[in-house]
Amino acid sequence: MKSLLIAHPNIVAKFAGYSTEDLQRISNLTNIRFYSNPVTLVTYTDDPGFFVYLDNEDNSPRRYFYDSLESFEYSTDIKRHMLTVIDSEWKSNNF
Repeated sequence: MKSLLIAHPNIVAKFAGYSTEDLQRISNLTNIRFYSNPVTLVTYTDDPGFFVYLDNEDNSPRRYFYDSLESFEYSTDIKRHMLTVIDSEWKSNNF
């Protein structure tokens, strides 16, 4: 019988969400709900990509995969300096 390898989530960073004032300044956001809610960046392996989980009000599971921090910044307009980094090793590899 083969054993299964189970990847465990590792929270590497969080973004608390834009403030109301920030949202008023940013007029070109296509998905305000994404930006106004906190998000959590999670890795499962040592591969370079990560998942972003939305901490939304309706508790529906929403996650997005990004292959790099650069693609995350480009797609979300959330910059790396705005993240609260939890995993220092991940930070040293990505910042």
